[in-house]
Amino acid sequence: MAGAISDKRIDAVATAWLAAWNAEPGSDVMERNQWANHQISNWTWEDEHEALWKFILSVYGRDLSNRAIGELAAGPLENLLSRFGVDYIVRVELLARRDPRFNFILGGVWQHNTDTDIWNRILKIRNKSW
Repeated sequence: MAGAISDKRIDAVATAWLAAWNAEPGSDVMERNQWANHQISNWTWEDEHEALWKFILSVYGRDLSNRAIGELAAGPLENLLSRFGVDYIVRVELLARRDPRFNFILGGVWQHNTDTDIWNRILKIRNKSW
């Protein structure tokens, strides 16, 4: 991991990401905020997984369109679990047990490249897949 990402930066990325995914597809708002998707991708592939986790925590409880919920599940959360699941599965399990909203979002995660042991733990904790 390269270095700590500030909470202010994570909040800025979360705000822009939400603006993009809550906007109409192809709109100016979506286009202007695509930089946030690139930042999240960089965090994923540059092993900035703690920033990715903090981003997920910052976003999931906010006002999300159905499209944004799907993108969060199939994008950042799925990527976190497939690349760094062993480091985050306990946190994911704890949050999914105590927060029905997070558990619902976890239902949109697919196995992708997630380790089988981690995936089985996800299947046990989430209430429903979609």
